[in-house]
This record gives sequence, C-alpha cells and structure tokens, in this order.
Amino acid sequence: MHEHLETCSKKLKLTQQSSRRLAKKVQSLQDVIDSLQQNNLVSDNCVALLERCMSGASLQLALRQLSKCKEIDFGDSRYAPELRAFALTLNFYSAKAYNIVRETFDMCWPHPKSLSKWYRSVNGNPGFSAEALEAVTKRSESLGAVLCAVVVDEMAIRRQVEWDGNSYVGFVDIGADVDDDSLPVAKEALVFMAVSVNERWKVPFGYFLFDGLNADERANLLSTCVSKLYECHAHVLSVTFDGSSSNLAMVKKLGCKLNSLTPTTTFAHPADNTRQIAVLLDPCHMLKLMRNMLADKGFLIDENGDEVRWEYVVKLEQLQSREGLRAGNRLTQRHINWTKQKMKVNFAAQTLSSSAADALEFCRDDLGLSNFENCAGTVRFIRLINRALDSRNLLAKGYKSPLRVTNEGFWRPFVNEARSYLWELRLSSGERVCESNRKTGVIGLITCLTSLCFLFDKLVSCPSAALAYLLTDKFSQDHIELFFCAVRRRGGWNNNPTVRQFKTAFKRLLLYHQVKAVASGNCVQQEHVNLLTVSSRIETAHSIVYL
Repeated sequence: MHEHLETCSKKLKLTQQSSRRLAKKVQSLQDVIDSLQQNNLVSDNCVALLERCMSGASLQLALRQLSKCKEIDFGDSRYAPELRAFALTLNFYSAKAYNIVRETFDMCWPHPKSLSKWYRSVNGNPGFSAEALEAVTKRSESLGAVLCAVVVDEMAIRRQVEWDGNSYVGFVDIGADVDDDSLPVAKEALVFMAVSVNERWKVPFGYFLFDGLNADERANLLSTCVSKLYECHAHVLSVTFDGSSSNLAMVKKLGCKLNSLTPTTTFAHPADNTRQIAVLLDPCHMLKLMRNMLADKGFLIDENGDEVRWEYVVKLEQLQSREGLRAGNRLTQRHINWTKQKMKVNFAAQTLSSSAADALEFCRDDLGLSNFENCAGTVRFIRLINRALDSRNLLAKGYKSPLRVTNEGFWRPFVNEARSYLWELRLSSGERVCESNRKTGVIGLITCLTSLCFLFDKLVSCPSAALAYLLTDKFSQDHIELFFCAVRRRGGWNNNPTVRQFKTAFKRLLLYHQVKAVASGNCVQQEHVNLLTVSSRIETAHSIVYL
C-alpha cells in the first residue's frame, strides 16, 4: 500500500508539472500559433490566416466574451481601438443592425449611449473644425513638415429648417454662432479638405452653409483656410476646385490670370509672402467638359487644320454593336448618350481613352474602313486628353508614370505640346475655344499643366527637393468627392441631405470610420488615401483609417 501511494504521488506530481508547462505554452493564442509553426505542423499560409482571423476586432471581441465567462484580467478595461472602430463603422451604416449584432454577441459591444458620448467629443458645427486642425498639428509635430493640397467643393443640401434639440438649424451659417431666423435658408455646404502630398492621408477640416457666395467672400474664406493650416505647421502647396464661374472670379481676385497661353497660376501665401500657392481646376471636371464640348459641337479644328469629330466615336460604337465584338474598349450606348450620365467621370474617361483611340486606328489601318479614313485628328485629340494629368500609380510607365527628374525629358515636351495644342483648338466657326463660351475645359487643362510644372520645379527638381516624385492624383478633387459619397451613404443614399443630417455624417466620418467607396458613384476610388482621425484613443493605435 505504501509503495502504491508513492507511485500515485509521483504520477500526480508529473501530471501537475506537465499541466503547468502546458499552461505556460498556451498563455496566448499567438504562442500556440508559434508552437505549431516551429514544429512544422501548419503551413505559412495557415499561420497567416490564423493571425488574420485572431487579430483586430475579432480578437478583442473574443477576449471580451471570455471575460464575461471567467474572471480574467485583461489590463485596460476600456474598449480596444479595433473594437471601437468596428462598432462605429457598423453603427454608421445601420443602428438597427448594430443593436441586433450587439444582442447576438452577448452584449460585448459598446452600448449605443457610449457611441453617442464618443460623438459628442467632436464639434460638428459649421466653421473650421478645431479637432481636425489639432490632428494636423499633431501629425506635423510627430513627422515634421506636412505638405498638403487644399481641395474645395460644394455639396447640395436640402432647403429645410429643423430643430436639433437646442436650436433651429438650416439657415446660412459661416461658423459665427449667430442664431437669427431672419437669415436665408442654406442650399449648399462649402467643404474644405486638406490632402497630404508627402503622405497618404486627408482630412475635412471645415465646412460652411450658404445660399450663395460672391468672389470676394470665397477669396476671404480661402485665405483664412490657408492661414489656419499655416498655424498648424502645414504648408499649403495648391488649391483645387471645379470650373464654376464663381471660383474663376475668386482666383482672379487673388491675382491669377488664367486666360493665356502662359497663365499666372499662383498667388501669394496670405500668411507668408515668400511662398506661392498654385491653382488647379479639377482635371476630372475638365475632362468631362472636354467630352461635353466635343459631343455638343460635334466638330473641332486643331492647329494643323485636322478635324476632330464626335461622329467617329459614334460610328465606332455602332460598328461594335453591330458585330457583337469590342475592339479592346468599353464604349457602349451609355457613353454615346452621355447626357444621362454627365456627372460620371469614368464614362468621360472611357470615351476619351487610349483604347478608344487604338480602336479608331485599327478600323482605319487594319480593317481599311472608309468611315474612319480621316480620323487622325480625332485620334490625336483623344490621346492628348487621355495622357494629360493622370499619374496616380507609383509603378506606372509612360505617360501615366510619376513626374520624376529622370523622366523629365519625356513628359516636359508633351506638356508644352499639349498647352500649345489646346490654345490653338478652334470651333467649326473658326473661333478659338479658349475665347468662346466653352472655354473652361481648355483654360482649366492649360492651368493644371502650368501649375504642375511649377510644383515639380518647386518640390522635385530644385536642389532642396522635398519629394522624389510627383503624383498628379494628389491634386485631384476625387478625394472630396469620395467623402461626399460617404456622407450621402449615411443618409440612405440621399443626394440632398438636410443640414442636420450633413452635420451628423460629418461628425461621424471625422471621428472614425471604415466606409468604402462604391463603383457607381461620381468617381471611382483608385487607391486607398487615408482619412486622418481626431479621436485621441484611436490615435494611439491607428492614427489613420481608410476612406
């Protein structure tokens, strides 16, 4: 009996030692994954999948579920940034869906009142956002100089006055805290967004509600905007806007003269006279205007006397529809009947694309079709518009490549040729397009080409270069269009939200979200440009999120 007790005692001791060793090995899920990998029990793909599944919001959710079952100390009792971000994103899409998911996971998610408290930390009233400007300041303090481009655009809102619980909203508001119901009802929201040129983030830092602004008022707001960013140690390089007459009058007030072959496309920095700020008219908007002009007029004449005709594009689409094949392009009836899709940039880009030009040359040279015999002028027009102002991919080649010192001998002659071509482009009556009532597209493209050359000389080719290359996409209005798409999505795809709805969406998007763009919007997202957040808790772990 004594020997049997000693044997059982040894077995119990060995079992306890084994249990302690096993508990030490599986202190965390990552230790288990590492152990499996060291013993060659799982493949590298399996390890990557396990780490992806048990990280971020899913890991934090699993830990909170375990904490409800057992008394386990997980350190900080606050919600982790990953779980908090996921909760805000789901609640942004649908509050009802969020409540259902919260009940499904045993109340492990934040209460809706907690989300409301987080939203209260951001002041979403009209004017310049102090929280957004503070986020830019922190970014500049941690990473040094911040180079950014300012994008300005308007979003239509519904003319409606509502009670938000404290006051009536919906009147004209420029952030002056004036409570006066005699003011006119606002119809548009003017939004300012900063897009980093030397990093990958953007932030909407202010908006204003108005019923109409003249050139002087717009110029004053823009000068104030640039000065605000200067106080945050952010250097504004350029300002991008669309081709409305009020914007053209605004830059004229600032000292720019755009209607020239060699336009003055810069104005003095309001807070630092030693700096110059370049002006760009949104290239995507100019592309649509050039497509619209060609389709409306139907006939243009270039500097060599060659004809540029819209009918060649129509004949190409008709030929493809009749044969049931496409010659490597995306032309459809929706591209020809463009008036129903006039706001879609992708339709204009696919119409004036290199693939369409290649198809026209194929029909003329390889097929020998008489209908396309004199399409050389149209092909040149399409290629020039397509090659201008479209570098967004760092690895792209040819005309789509970034502007570098090493390829300056390739793209600089093309820029000079394009400016001269656009300036000499004429209507069928013999009048220059740049002097007609359809001049905005031509003037806008010449302005953009001139400003990009100025920015390249200032940032890339100078002895104290701040950048190794320049991407033209950084100065596009697509960034703010995608932000507007997210605002409309918040209201159930409401193209004309009320002031109260716009303010709520602005606060939620500025705080934290992971809302993705859609393929059917005004423009298509080409790459991830991150939205700088203003939440202090999230900033400690993830200072930027995707938009």
